[in-house]
Amino acid sequence: MIQGFLDFLAPSDASPGSSVAVASSPPPGYARAGEDAARKPDLVFERSVRAERYRLTLRKDGVAVATIPARGNERDARAFVEQHRDWLERARARQRAKPRAATVWTVGTHVLWRGELSEIRKASEGERAAVCLAADVFRVARLDGDLRATLDAWWNPAAPKHVALAAGEAEKAKPARLLVVTVTMGFRHASIATAEPALEEIGRTSGLFHVDFLRLPP
Repeated sequence: MIQGFLDFLAPSDASPGSSVAVASSPPPGYARAGEDAARKPDLVFERSVRAERYRLTLRKDGVAVATIPARGNERDARAFVEQHRDWLERARARQRAKPRAATVWTVGTHVLWRGELSEIRKASEGERAAVCLAADVFRVARLDGDLRATLDAWWNPAAPKHVALAAGEAEKAKPARLLVVTVTMGFRHASIATAEPALEEIGRTSGLFHVDFLRLPP
Protein backbone atom coordinates (compact mmCIF):
# COMPACT_ATOMS: atom_id res chain seq x y z
CA MET A 1 0.00 0.00 0.00
CA ILE A 2 2.74 2.46 1.00
CA GLN A 3 4.87 1.44 -1.96
CA GLY A 4 1.96 2.03 -4.31
CA PHE A 5 1.49 5.52 -2.85
CA LEU A 6 5.16 6.32 -3.43
CA ASP A 7 5.04 4.98 -6.97
CA PHE A 8 2.40 7.40 -8.17
CA LEU A 9 4.53 10.31 -6.93
CA ALA A 10 7.50 9.20 -9.05
CA PRO A 11 7.82 10.45 -12.65
CA SER A 12 6.95 8.11 -15.45
CA ASP A 13 9.86 6.09 -16.76
CA ALA A 14 8.31 5.57 -20.17
CA SER A 15 10.58 6.51 -23.01
CA PRO A 16 9.89 7.22 -26.70
CA GLY A 17 9.40 4.00 -28.56
CA SER A 18 8.75 1.95 -25.43
CA SER A 19 5.22 3.07 -24.65
CA VAL A 20 1.92 3.65 -26.39
CA ALA A 21 -0.40 6.39 -25.18
CA VAL A 22 -4.10 5.63 -25.41
CA ALA A 23 -6.60 8.42 -24.85
CA SER A 24 -9.51 7.29 -22.78
CA SER A 25 -12.76 8.83 -21.70
CA PRO A 26 -12.24 10.07 -18.16
CA PRO A 27 -14.16 8.41 -15.37
CA PRO A 28 -16.99 10.37 -13.72
CA GLY A 29 -15.69 13.48 -12.01
CA TYR A 30 -12.69 13.98 -14.30
CA ALA A 31 -14.32 15.71 -17.27
CA ARG A 32 -14.04 19.49 -17.26
CA ALA A 33 -17.18 21.50 -17.76
CA GLY A 34 -17.47 23.06 -21.22
CA GLU A 35 -14.47 21.18 -22.60
CA ASP A 36 -14.51 18.72 -25.45
CA ALA A 37 -13.24 15.52 -23.82
CA ALA A 38 -12.54 13.92 -27.20
CA ARG A 39 -10.35 16.86 -28.19
CA LYS A 40 -8.44 17.09 -24.92
CA PRO A 41 -8.98 14.18 -22.54
CA ASP A 42 -8.40 14.65 -18.83
CA LEU A 43 -6.87 11.19 -18.51
CA VAL A 44 -4.71 9.09 -20.82
CA PHE A 45 -3.21 5.65 -20.32
CA GLU A 46 0.35 4.82 -21.30
CA ARG A 47 1.58 1.25 -21.47
CA SER A 48 5.30 1.01 -20.68
CA VAL A 49 7.38 -2.12 -21.08
CA ARG A 50 9.83 -0.71 -18.54
CA ALA A 51 7.36 0.16 -15.80
CA GLU A 52 7.01 -2.32 -12.96
CA ARG A 53 4.09 -0.66 -11.16
CA TYR A 54 1.12 1.55 -11.90
CA ARG A 55 1.97 5.24 -11.75
CA LEU A 56 0.04 8.47 -11.92
CA THR A 57 1.48 11.80 -13.04
CA LEU A 58 0.09 15.17 -14.06
CA ARG A 59 1.36 16.90 -17.18
CA LYS A 60 1.80 20.65 -17.46
CA ASP A 61 -1.30 20.89 -19.66
CA GLY A 62 -3.43 19.38 -16.85
CA VAL A 63 -3.80 15.94 -18.41
CA ALA A 64 -3.32 13.03 -16.01
CA VAL A 65 -1.18 10.14 -17.26
CA ALA A 66 -1.69 6.67 -15.84
CA THR A 67 1.22 4.39 -16.67
CA ILE A 68 0.35 0.71 -17.09
CA PRO A 69 3.15 -1.80 -16.47
CA ALA A 70 3.89 -4.54 -18.98
CA ARG A 71 1.68 -7.09 -17.21
CA GLY A 72 -1.01 -4.62 -16.16
CA ASN A 73 -4.35 -3.73 -17.66
CA GLU A 74 -6.52 -0.66 -18.05
CA ARG A 75 -9.13 -1.84 -15.56
CA ASP A 76 -6.59 -2.00 -12.76
CA ALA A 77 -5.09 1.30 -13.94
CA ARG A 78 -8.50 2.96 -13.60
CA ALA A 79 -8.82 1.55 -10.10
CA PHE A 80 -5.38 2.96 -9.27
CA VAL A 81 -6.42 6.39 -10.54
CA GLU A 82 -9.61 6.31 -8.46
CA GLN A 83 -7.60 5.27 -5.41
CA HIS A 84 -5.46 8.41 -5.76
CA ARG A 85 -8.19 10.70 -7.01
CA ASP A 86 -7.81 13.08 -4.03
CA TRP A 87 -4.09 13.53 -4.77
CA LEU A 88 -4.86 14.22 -8.43
CA GLU A 89 -7.42 16.91 -7.59
CA ARG A 90 -5.00 18.56 -5.17
CA ALA A 91 -2.25 18.48 -7.80
CA ARG A 92 -4.57 20.11 -10.33
CA ALA A 93 -5.55 22.77 -7.80
CA ARG A 94 -1.88 23.56 -7.16
CA GLN A 95 -1.27 23.73 -10.90
CA ARG A 96 -4.16 26.16 -11.43
CA ALA A 97 -2.93 28.34 -8.57
CA LYS A 98 0.53 28.79 -10.08
CA PRO A 99 1.08 32.18 -11.74
CA ARG A 100 1.01 32.00 -15.52
CA ALA A 101 3.94 33.31 -17.48
CA ALA A 102 3.35 36.43 -19.55
CA THR A 103 2.82 35.72 -23.25
CA VAL A 104 3.95 39.20 -24.35
CA TRP A 105 7.22 40.55 -22.98
CA THR A 106 7.55 44.31 -22.79
CA VAL A 107 9.61 46.66 -20.64
CA GLY A 108 8.30 46.12 -17.12
CA THR A 109 7.36 42.45 -17.60
CA HIS A 110 8.72 40.02 -15.01
CA VAL A 111 10.24 36.84 -16.46
CA LEU A 112 12.14 33.92 -14.99
CA TRP A 113 15.87 34.64 -15.35
CA ARG A 114 18.65 32.71 -13.64
CA GLY A 115 16.14 31.05 -11.34
CA GLU A 116 14.44 34.26 -10.19
CA LEU A 117 11.69 36.54 -11.46
CA SER A 118 13.39 39.59 -12.92
CA GLU A 119 11.92 42.71 -14.46
CA ILE A 120 12.78 43.63 -18.03
CA ARG A 121 14.21 47.14 -17.63
CA LYS A 122 15.33 49.71 -20.18
CA ALA A 123 19.11 49.98 -20.32
CA SER A 124 19.62 52.36 -23.24
CA GLU A 125 17.69 53.98 -26.10
CA GLY A 126 18.33 55.07 -29.67
CA GLU A 127 20.41 53.15 -32.18
CA ARG A 128 21.98 51.07 -29.41
CA ALA A 129 18.75 50.22 -27.60
CA ALA A 130 19.12 47.57 -24.93
CA VAL A 131 17.24 46.05 -22.03
CA CYS A 132 18.54 44.43 -18.90
CA LEU A 133 17.52 41.53 -16.71
CA ALA A 134 19.20 41.76 -13.32
CA ALA A 135 22.84 42.57 -14.21
CA ASP A 136 22.67 41.18 -17.79
CA VAL A 137 22.22 43.52 -20.75
CA PHE A 138 20.77 42.51 -24.14
CA ARG A 139 20.72 44.51 -27.37
CA VAL A 140 17.31 44.91 -28.99
CA ALA A 141 16.16 46.55 -32.22
CA ARG A 142 13.46 48.58 -30.49
CA LEU A 143 12.05 49.03 -27.00
CA ASP A 144 8.36 49.01 -27.87
CA GLY A 145 6.39 45.90 -28.76
CA ASP A 146 6.98 42.26 -27.83
CA LEU A 147 10.59 41.56 -26.84
CA ARG A 148 10.21 37.81 -26.34
CA ALA A 149 11.48 36.65 -29.74
CA THR A 150 14.46 38.98 -29.50
CA LEU A 151 15.47 37.80 -26.03
CA ASP A 152 14.90 34.16 -26.98
CA ALA A 153 17.34 34.64 -29.86
CA TRP A 154 20.01 35.91 -27.46
CA TRP A 155 19.41 33.11 -24.98
CA ASN A 156 19.45 30.27 -27.51
CA PRO A 157 23.12 29.32 -28.10
CA ALA A 158 22.25 27.73 -31.44
CA ALA A 159 20.54 30.83 -32.80
CA PRO A 160 22.57 33.28 -34.91
CA LYS A 161 22.96 36.40 -32.82
CA HIS A 162 22.08 38.72 -35.68
CA VAL A 163 18.46 37.50 -35.57
CA ALA A 164 18.08 39.45 -32.35
CA LEU A 165 18.22 42.67 -34.37
CA ALA A 166 15.55 43.74 -36.81
CA ALA A 167 16.33 43.91 -40.50
CA GLY A 168 18.36 46.98 -41.29
CA GLU A 169 19.40 47.51 -37.68
CA ALA A 170 22.35 45.10 -37.67
CA GLU A 171 24.54 47.35 -39.80
CA LYS A 172 23.71 50.47 -37.78
CA ALA A 173 24.45 48.77 -34.47
CA LYS A 174 28.22 48.69 -34.66
CA PRO A 175 30.00 46.92 -31.79
CA ALA A 176 31.95 48.96 -29.28
CA ARG A 177 35.74 48.80 -29.26
CA LEU A 178 37.50 47.87 -26.05
CA LEU A 179 41.19 48.34 -25.35
CA VAL A 180 42.38 45.76 -22.84
CA VAL A 181 45.84 46.37 -21.39
CA THR A 182 47.63 43.22 -20.32
CA VAL A 183 51.13 44.68 -20.11
CA THR A 184 53.15 43.22 -17.25
CA MET A 185 56.54 44.10 -15.86
CA GLY A 186 58.23 40.92 -14.70
CA PHE A 187 55.72 38.39 -13.36
CA ARG A 188 52.87 37.57 -15.76
CA HIS A 189 49.94 35.67 -14.28
CA ALA A 190 48.95 32.50 -16.14
CA SER A 191 45.26 33.50 -16.13
CA ILE A 192 45.93 36.27 -18.66
CA ALA A 193 46.40 33.71 -21.43
CA THR A 194 42.94 32.33 -20.61
CA ALA A 195 41.19 35.67 -20.12
CA GLU A 196 42.22 37.19 -23.45
CA PRO A 197 40.60 34.62 -25.77
CA ALA A 198 37.59 34.42 -23.44
CA LEU A 199 37.00 38.18 -23.82
CA GLU A 200 37.39 37.92 -27.58
CA GLU A 201 34.85 35.08 -27.71
CA ILE A 202 32.31 36.96 -25.59
CA GLY A 203 32.61 40.02 -27.81
CA ARG A 204 32.34 37.98 -30.99
CA THR A 205 29.33 35.88 -29.98
CA SER A 206 27.38 38.74 -28.38
CA GLY A 207 28.20 41.29 -31.06
CA LEU A 208 28.44 43.97 -28.39
CA PHE A 209 32.14 44.78 -28.58
CA HIS A 210 35.46 44.19 -30.32
CA VAL A 211 38.61 43.76 -28.24
CA ASP A 212 42.07 45.16 -28.91
CA PHE A 213 44.90 44.06 -26.63
CA LEU A 214 47.95 46.01 -25.56
CA ARG A 215 50.37 43.33 -24.49
CA LEU A 216 53.74 45.11 -24.71
CA PRO A 217 54.85 48.53 -23.56
CA PRO A 218 54.43 51.15 -26.36
